[in-house]
Amino acid sequence: MDYTALSKAVVDALTNIGGQITTNIGSVAPVALGIVGALMVISFGVRTFRSIAG
Repeated sequence: MDYTALSKAVVDALTNIGGQITTNIGSVAPVALGIVGALMVISFGVRTFRSIAG
């Protein structure tokens, strides 16, 4: 059995998967950061309002 070809196929497949994961993270990150930022602003606003009102 030719383990060199098998090894190359596994390395190529994992490299391809890694590239796809990196691309997907790059696409999702800006949206996720916007959502997290909005939630932080809302929670800070609620906390500030409670300290002023209460």
